This record gives sequence, structure tokens and C-alpha cells, in this order.
Amino acid sequence: MSDGVRDLLIRGIAAAKAKSIDEARFYLERVLRTDATVEQRIKAWLWLSEISDDPAEKRDCLETALAHDPAHPVARRKLAVLEGRLKPEEIVDPDRVFASAPEVPQSIHARRFVCQQCGGRMTFTPDGKALTCSYCNRRQTLLEALGEGAMIEEQDFVVALATVKGHTRPVTTRALRCQGCGASFILAPEMLSFTCPYCASIYVVEMAEVQELIPPAGIVPFVLTREQAFRAALQWLEAEGLGTRVSVAPPTGVYS
Repeated sequence: MSDGVRDLLIRGIAAAKAKSIDEARFYLERVLRTDATVEQRIKAWLWLSEISDDPAEKRDCLETALAHDPAHPVARRKLAVLEGRLKPEEIVDPDRVFASAPEVPQSIHARRFVCQQCGGRMTFTPDGKALTCSYCNRRQTLLEALGEGAMIEEQDFVVALATVKGHTRPVTTRALRCQGCGASFILAPEMLSFTCPYCASIYVVEMAEVQELIPPAGIVPFVLTREQAFRAALQWLEAEGLGTRVSVAPPTGVYS
């Protein structure tokens, strides 16, 4: 790294912080006319965007910085602010977001779907396209589920990462590692026995490992239903000539 380029960049940043716009622009633009490294060029473009009052010029500077590094977090965050997708006051320091948070459990807001026909519990089908009653098999369409707020809204990754909603506090969970195949599973608090869906090892849950887990905001649904997966397994066995020699149990869905 050239000491001359480093000196120009330091002078330009110092002038920008001191609100000496013309001086800052002079040094930063000189950095861009030298054999500066990619990191130095990105810093120069970022500070040029800071001293500009023209939104179009700001965008050009940020997009040029992203052309050097498309995943640069600061440039992407500043562009999100410029486009109105992110408010500056919502940006948090990820190293301090938990230090200032109160050590109290957060309340969980859950919606329970009840069948209007029999009062039974409604659950999503494996393909995520409908709700079905566990007792009378009444189905509810995806449009109706959407109207009741069942769907998870897509989140802007850059905005979420810069704000507090992208830094959820982990919760304590029970975990079990299968000694037969090595797969790991999260156990429900009331679960006393467990059968590994991969190798069929059976366990009595006496003491499980305690782990911290960030609970998901949503779960991607399975592409196939349980019946479709079962039929696909049978068809594969028949194609391999094993259909009459192998006993197949219905599959169990596992989220990993």
C-alpha cells in the first residue's frame, strides 16, 4: 500500500469529517486517480457520497463502490437509506444490541387457527398451500390463510441486518445428537422418547444437551406431501428391483 495514497485518503476523510467539502473532494478524487487498492477506492467513493448533497451523485458514488465489492455492507446500507428502505435512526450496533437489552423473556405472539366446522386445530399442509383440520379434514385455501395473516412477509436482508430485527436473541433449547448416524435434532420440552428418522435409532430422553437457538420467523414448506414422498420411495425401490424385498415405513419430515 502506497504511503502517499494512504496520506491522501486520510486527509480527505479528515476534511470530510470537518465539513471542508472542497478540500475533501480534492483529496478523495486524487485517490481515485492513483494506483489505490480496491479497499482505498471503496473508502474514497463512500466518503464522496457523504459530502455530496445531490441524491443522483450519492447514488453514483455508492453504486461505483458496490461495483468494486457487491457485498460491501456499508455501501449497501447507505444505498438502502438513500432509497428510503432503511431509516438512519433504526440502524443498530450489532455488538451492543444485546448488551443494552433487558434480560427478560420476550412475549411470543402466536395465532392459533381453529376449524370453523368442528373447532379442531388447523395446520398447514406440507406444501404450504392450504390449512387442513386435524380432525374433520376441512381445508382452507391459501387466499383465506393470507387474509388471516398466516403468511410470513419477505424481509429486506440489508435492512434487517442493519436493524434490531436482524439480531434476535437466542433461546435455550434441548438438543439430541444421534449416536447411530450423528444427526442433530431439537427436542420439544415435553418429549420423553425419540426415534431418529434417518437410522431408526430409538432413544429415551433422560438428559439432552442444552443449546442456544435463534427461532425462525417462518419455515419453508416441503415440496412434496408425505403421501407423494412415500409413493416416490416405493417407485424408486421397484425400479431398483427391491420392491418386494424391502419394507418401507411412511416418511417423517425433518427440518434442518
